[in-house]
Amino acid sequence: MGAVYITKHPELGTDLILKKLILKNNAAAEERFKREATILRELQSPYIVNTYERSEEHTSELQSLA
Repeated sequence: MGAVYITKHPELGTDLILKKLILKNNAAAEERFKREATILRELQSPYIVNTYERSEEHTSELQSLA
């Protein structure tokens, strides 16, 4: 399970979508989340959001999209 937040980039002030994986200790969900970020990063289309970053902070998986 995940959550999506709409926010502003702290330095640029541009709109930013932050997607967070909420499931803890679920290897299959974590792998799927990582694979999604990798695939989205490689795709270029005006109909697909761009993935700028995938990170792990405080044991949570995060994706930055815009």
